[in-house]
Amino acid sequence: MAISSASLLFPPPIRHRTAVLRCVSEERHTECALLSRRQALHIVVSSPAIVLARPGPAGAEDIPLFGIRKRLKKIEEEAVEVVNESEKVVEEGLAVAEKEVEAAAEEGLRQWPG
Repeated sequence: MAISSASLLFPPPIRHRTAVLRCVSEERHTECALLSRRQALHIVVSSPAIVLARPGPAGAEDIPLFGIRKRLKKIEEEAVEVVNESEKVVEEGLAVAEKEVEAAAEEGLRQWPG
């Protein structure tokens, strides 16, 4: 039986047995799903940092994207002013129209005595 030079250059792979963890019973199955000590320690140590690193509540009016409330308030005030001005104009227009109707009625009565 002849040995090729390629088989001499590449030795056969070494097979390692890997450890497989399996839960034996249903009760232990829930224990396998829990965090490891390292993961739990990381969560416990980093959780205060996460809470402290979070900024305080931001005013929505200070953020340009959320300054909509401030702009809406300003637009609403302008709309109230426009409505008030238009009510004044309408009242003045009604007063003028009333005077014109009275004048036309008096003129009609003068032309058609009756």
